[in-house]
Order: sequence, then structure tokens, then C-alpha cells
Amino acid sequence: FEPRCKILISSAMLHEPGFSGEHISKAAALLWRLRPQDRPASEDALARHLQRRGCCNVAQLVSPGAMVSSMLYQMQDLACVQNIALFVGRFEQDLDPLVEVAAHHCVRRLRQLPETKFMAWSPHQQCQWLCSQAFVRMSVEPRELVKALQQHGLVEMRKGG
Repeated sequence: FEPRCKILISSAMLHEPGFSGEHISKAAALLWRLRPQDRPASEDALARHLQRRGCCNVAQLVSPGAMVSSMLYQMQDLACVQNIALFVGRFEQDLDPLVEVAAHHCVRRLRQLPETKFMAWSPHQQCQWLCSQAFVRMSVEPRELVKALQQHGLVEMRKGG
């Protein structure tokens, strides 16, 4: 495969479900740095290479404020909800499904903590912990990533590999 150019793709350019611009950007940057003799010679080899190098798994950041706002609707039964509400301020609930996923995972992790532990932390520590949870891990199949790279014209198959 031959990378055509070094390019970063914004997620607005992608319409495939499950893909983020980070998947494509990470793969394109990786392929651009390879010497021609080190580039994968087939689609299968490219798929394996992208998977080994972590291009198929990325962390998509979400707004911590939007995530906390969404959490409030999911955790009315927890006593620490009042403390968390202080961090939210005037954030409105974000309709982004990634924010909802991040909020769901954060609530699940918060429920796994002893409730007194979170409450014993300082407000700064609570805020740091919440911010550290404001992401969603997104994975794609290696072959699907290869197809997306081809569809976006970022790689092309050359004769003989």
C-alpha cells in the first residue's frame, strides 16, 4: 500500500458508524512515516499492521461538563449527586451519544467505588477524577479501517503489493 499524502481527517468528514477521525488520522500518520520497503504489501498485512499499532482503538474525549450533566439523570439515588451537581453549573445536557456512553461508564465506575471514598475526596480531587473519566473507547475492525482508508483515497493497492 502506498500512502497518498499526510492528512488529518476531521470526524465531520466521516459518515461510517463507529469511526472517528482519530482512527483515520492515526492510521494515515502511521503509514506516512513508514519507509516504502516497510509498507504492508497486502490488505491483510495492512489490517494486521494497523491493529498491532493501535490504530483500531482510540479514546474519544467528551466534554466533562456535559458528561457530568448527563450523569445527574442516571444517578438520582446516590448521595454524592449533590456534590457532582456543584461541578455542573449551567451546563445543559448534551445529546451527543458519546457523552451518554461516557456518562453511563462513569456512573458504573462511581457505583463501584465505596460512596464514602468519593465523598471523602476534596472537591478538586472529585473534579480531577470526573475529568479523567470523560472519554469513550472506540474500536473498529482492522479490515473496516483498511476499507475506510481506501474509500477516502488515503491508500491504494499497487501492482505487486
